[in-house]
Amino acid sequence: MALGYTLDLRTHPARYLLSQGVDVTISPDDPGFFDATGVTLDYVYVFLAWGLTLRDMKQMLLNSIKHASTDEEHKKELTTFFDDRW
Repeated sequence: MALGYTLDLRTHPARYLLSQGVDVTISPDDPGFFDATGVTLDYVYVFLAWGLTLRDMKQMLLNSIKHASTDEEHKKELTTFFDDRW
């Protein structure tokens, strides 16, 4: 949204992609440039705008771990941590 490619989050194609099984994630783009401090509010926005379920939210969070720029061992640790607390 910061770049202006989508003016209304309700029309963003990611909801459709998620429904088709595409791995969708919510990630901070260039936090130094945009002064980003996290993605919690972004998740709230998409939850409301896209009419997501908790299952959708969980899948997007797991997708974030799956596609994170870290080694497989750390991904396993993050997934275990997440599963223990979900």
